[in-house]
Amino acid sequence: MKAERLGSPEGFANTIVAHLAALPQPVPLPSDEDLTALVEAAFYASLHEEEARHTAFTIAWEPAAHDCTSVVAIASPVHATPKNLAKLAPATRHEATAIAIRRERGELVAWALLEQVATAKQPFTIRVLGSGVLRVDYAGVPRALYARGETYLIGGAHHVKSPAQVLTRTFAAWTEAADPHLGIDRRAEVVTRIASRMLEHGHGGMLLLIPASVEAPVGVRVHYPMGAGEDVLVRRHFDTKAIELVARLTAIDNAVLLDTELRLRGFGVQVIEGDAPEMEFEHADPYTDDVHVDDLSTFKGTRHPAGVIFCMRQPLAAAAIIASQDGRLSLAVKNAKGGVEVVGSYERAFGWL
Repeated sequence: MKAERLGSPEGFANTIVAHLAALPQPVPLPSDEDLTALVEAAFYASLHEEEARHTAFTIAWEPAAHDCTSVVAIASPVHATPKNLAKLAPATRHEATAIAIRRERGELVAWALLEQVATAKQPFTIRVLGSGVLRVDYAGVPRALYARGETYLIGGAHHVKSPAQVLTRTFAAWTEAADPHLGIDRRAEVVTRIASRMLEHGHGGMLLLIPASVEAPVGVRVHYPMGAGEDVLVRRHFDTKAIELVARLTAIDNAVLLDTELRLRGFGVQVIEGDAPEMEFEHADPYTDDVHVDDLSTFKGTRHPAGVIFCMRQPLAAAAIIASQDGRLSLAVKNAKGGVEVVGSYERAFGWL
């Protein structure tokens, strides 16, 4: 079983220092002392509420605005305290805008709002994703996550299981067309992007996948079958608006059904209740080598059991991606040999894309 790695924000900061020291150094980093102070300030700012909403924002270690498209500088920089960061947070926008932090006269200060461009020289950033949830990005790549007192790392000796690779291996049509170096079919990548957007909406949801050759899956009721528009993803693949459209459909009760040609079969798809198949499945941790045998009693709620039961009932390969309202993604698959595996959960989609 996975051992808990509960720790403090200070412990998380110390882990980041050691983790980043083992990676190439393409962008400036704060000193160890400043990094710890920034992590603690971001953590306690995340616990603040502004107008009954928890704050979500990004801070960037940026002594000067070298690689930013626009800067809104503060004439009199303010101390980088949790209260001040929470006050500035509403002016930021997801990953595009950050609160710039630097050291002036021996103090850490917030001195500007930066609109960042998508370059390889992105500054060291700490993103507040929710109350007590921090993600550290280094040179534009997520490298560490702190959530529920646990620390997750990517890079160096720390690897994460790719959901796009798992999906590609599940379906023969995708395996045959996969990029030989990455082991990923582009259609699998589209599906994982839809799932990521599904999680960001905060409502939870589920995607069900079947081979294109299957006329209808077993054990479901499609409340809204598709007519015109079923090929919206076929025609527009990586179009952001098409991905967003399909992701929004998951806000409707039950699931969205796709096939391996990315045809939208329907939404509001209900996995019909009934006797659950008496099957165990392998449950893999995406961040470690831990794989153990589980059964449906391991899950709380209804979405995860429904997704796994859907896979178990299909005679051929199948997959289900489940987004939880608490910010986690899980992937259930049934391969052509009949084996069922669950990979998850991916905390805050860390390492998902």
